[in-house]
Amino acid sequence: MKCVHLHSSQIDKSSWNELVLNAPQGRPYHFAWYLDAMTTDWNALIFDDYKVILPLPIRFQFLGIKNSQTPSGIQQLGPLSNSPLSPVELSEVLQSIPRQYWKIGIRLNEGQFIESSGKFRIEKKVNQLTCLKDKAEDLLASFHKSNRKRLNKTQELYTLELNTQSPLELIAFYKKQLKDKFNLNRRMQFRYERLIRVSQEKNVGFINTLRDSSGQIVASGFFIRSHNRVYNLFGASRHEATGSMNQLIYQTMLQQRPQVDYFDFEGSNIPGVQKFFSQFNASMHNYYELHYNLFKN
Repeated sequence: MKCVHLHSSQIDKSSWNELVLNAPQGRPYHFAWYLDAMTTDWNALIFDDYKVILPLPIRFQFLGIKNSQTPSGIQQLGPLSNSPLSPVELSEVLQSIPRQYWKIGIRLNEGQFIESSGKFRIEKKVNQLTCLKDKAEDLLASFHKSNRKRLNKTQELYTLELNTQSPLELIAFYKKQLKDKFNLNRRMQFRYERLIRVSQEKNVGFINTLRDSSGQIVASGFFIRSHNRVYNLFGASRHEATGSMNQLIYQTMLQQRPQVDYFDFEGSNIPGVQKFFSQFNASMHNYYELHYNLFKN
């Protein structure tokens, strides 16, 4: 395959986004606008005039030497093609990464895998999906008993609202509720605000907000609808508002069922988070993260 290495400013964004939209393993993370929002800078490998693409987000560069890592807010960012790449083709794409990238971290797409005998160290990751094809009553019936009980108990307590919060209000709510668990630095705040705004402009991103009877926000989340899935990207709930996050997720599933077939939790390797998502009958799907360090390999 003929390969060119380009900066994002040199890329034909129309051809790039068209491939992302139609690729069998396409994800919203690959769209140029998503990468522009969630990275400081990015380059790419393009093969055979946009038949295969590989984004390379830049974490650090100095005197032409680059460190490329998949950043926070992007789960999978492997090579894309109009048809799934064979292991040989996938290996060829990865071996084409220029040596100026002295350190690399790439999260492959679900279904992509290379043997550990190559130059990369391989780490297994977990994603979780709930199928939304069933009728609403069958969807609820598939959940864990304790989750069904919690949802039925809180059903009348909260009201779902679409896009009544601004990006900054959602981020402020997230920081307040999760300040003891996660440190959302200024750079990530700016990136998420930028991503929410551009995805809303493109009519694929939305904020769902859950309020109690007094109008107080009890849970809120940012989601993107793309590639027959709705992606659970960013959210928080008030600890004292029992079952509010369960209700936010379930109400979002019901809201989006007419348009997509799957709810993508983005998964987690944290056992407690995995267990929570599993209450929604979420199935496990593995993907792999590749690591390379020129000075250690």
